[in-house]
Amino acid sequence: MEELVTAGAIAALLVGVHAVFAVYLYRVLSAEPKKTESTADAVERMGSKASDETTTMGPGGDTEQGGDRSTIPCPVCGVPNDPSFQFCRQCVADLSGGSMSVNGAADGSSG
Repeated sequence: MEELVTAGAIAALLVGVHAVFAVYLYRVLSAEPKKTESTADAVERMGSKASDETTTMGPGGDTEQGGDRSTIPCPVCGVPNDPSFQFCRQCVADLSGGSMSVNGAADGSSG
């Protein structure tokens, strides 16, 4: 008799869990989707802000000020880099003028 009671309790528990899960799924699936801003709307909204700024997109997606800053081209790949950079942002070539050896010392030194 006790086995029958235990099986009945387990069955009732499973039915209850199933009912709660079914209600949850019904509410989630029948809910109205949240309004989100579409990509086109975001681009249109940001278009007016972008036209006011003088910043333009440079090669590789980096921003550059329109003519305010000078750049130096990489001797290896030709990508324009900021004059303060020691290495190219594209190919990591040395921009300081002296080539570096594998151990990090300038060529010609034993250091």
